[in-house]
Amino acid sequence: MPGASPLGLLGRFERFAYRLARLLNRRCKGLLTLYQHSVLGFLFELCIGRAIQPVGLENASDLPPDAPILLVSNHRSFFDFFALSTVLYRRAQLSRRLYFPVRASFFYEGPLGLLINALIGGWAMYPPVFRDRKKLRFNRLAMEETAELLRAPGTLVGIHPEGTRNKGPDPYDLLPAQPGVGRVALLARPTVLPVFILGMGNSLARTVLNNWTRREPIFAIFGRPLDLSDLYAEGDRPSVHKRIADRMREAIAELGREERRLRTEAGLPSLAPPAPQGVPDEAPERLRG
Repeated sequence: MPGASPLGLLGRFERFAYRLARLLNRRCKGLLTLYQHSVLGFLFELCIGRAIQPVGLENASDLPPDAPILLVSNHRSFFDFFALSTVLYRRAQLSRRLYFPVRASFFYEGPLGLLINALIGGWAMYPPVFRDRKKLRFNRLAMEETAELLRAPGTLVGIHPEGTRNKGPDPYDLLPAQPGVGRVALLARPTVLPVFILGMGNSLARTVLNNWTRREPIFAIFGRPLDLSDLYAEGDRPSVHKRIADRMREAIAELGREERRLRTEAGLPSLAPPAPQGVPDEAPERLRG
């Protein structure tokens, strides 16, 4: 029905999970933030602190104390934003209320997903976004809610412009940017901070082991805040949303080239697949440019 609530598009458990997460994030955010910073921040620092090597952290630490931040990053690991939020809080002293819009698959479709969101995320994986095209109207509501959250001082929202985890062989070859993040930025007008992170795995046990053996560094390259004012002036249109998202992707890809250069200078093996035989590797030329 055209006038029906978008919540009616969700299943019974999905509605329950969304309402619970919304209630906790609206009524108990102070306690959740304390838990994220004091407990989860300590645990993630313990798990990745020795391995992670942030670069350009002054681009975050020099921001105004209460500036709302839209953190845009590549998406290679399940734990990207957990690592980045830990670095920002513990090393850049950037204290914010955290929200990470997440694919609803698993996290909002069963009890185990809710439990992980509570224990490992402190309910920060909110609001949910659904893959089912029948639920697109709810997703528009979720993006508007994300923008509303991002307008408030002292808030950080993390979004992957790629929209999904990049499982391709080349971690520097980003997936196409999705326009939703562009619309969030346009509606909220926050400080947009790009970052490229690489070296995290999808196995928590292997990540913790790597932290103590330090066999594989985790580089997190923070860029300067993006100036999107020229695109904001073009109005609230889908084509503008996509162009904003594309500019974010370009900034992240540029930071990826910086990460690749640092990895090469440190004598570390490249994480990119070898170039096909007969095709020259032009990466060094691009890096020099």
